[in-house]
Amino acid sequence: MFKKQIFYDTDCFFTFLVIDKVFILKKLFKEINIPKPAYDELILLCNDPMLKKSFNDIISSGFVKIINMDIFSEEYTKYKCIKNGYWDNFKVVGKGEAAALSYAIVNDGIIASNNLSDVKSYVKKFNLTLLTSSMIIAISFENQIITEKEANSIWNDMLNKKRKLPANSFLEYYKYIFPNDSQQYLKNIS
Repeated sequence: MFKKQIFYDTDCFFTFLVIDKVFILKKLFKEINIPKPAYDELILLCNDPMLKKSFNDIISSGFVKIINMDIFSEEYTKYKCIKNGYWDNFKVVGKGEAAALSYAIVNDGIIASNNLSDVKSYVKKFNLTLLTSSMIIAISFENQIITEKEANSIWNDMLNKKRKLPANSFLEYYKYIFPNDSQQYLKNIS
């Protein structure tokens, strides 16, 4: 479905990992890329041995690619500018978001991030496609990867794991928020 490379920040990937639903990502994407700064943050979040094993198994399968950032690369230069707020009125963003943004910008890719307050202005400035966990659930539902019942269950599991979502239920998000999210963020999708 998605032909462009996907670059994940920490929270968007962790939201699926923590509820053991990475299979959804595997159904939608050929592979996903996690920049090293986001990987470092993920390792800290995977403090449970079973969660860490699951994460390592997904990496070993080849589905998740950890991208090392060469300090002489264009991605690194953009990463430093974004991380230090040089492009957005000196608004400092997290390492995971900055790394995912820099790779998406340089490689004409898609950023997967739940932190709209950090990435929204960059998505607009560089005309990027943005995916959030909420959008991924809705797209999975529309493509019959999951049923409405499964989408509601996944949504509740995420809320129970203290993941921030834009609505109290999947159906509420899908009916009232997703149409706007699609129009605003899901451009240049292929």
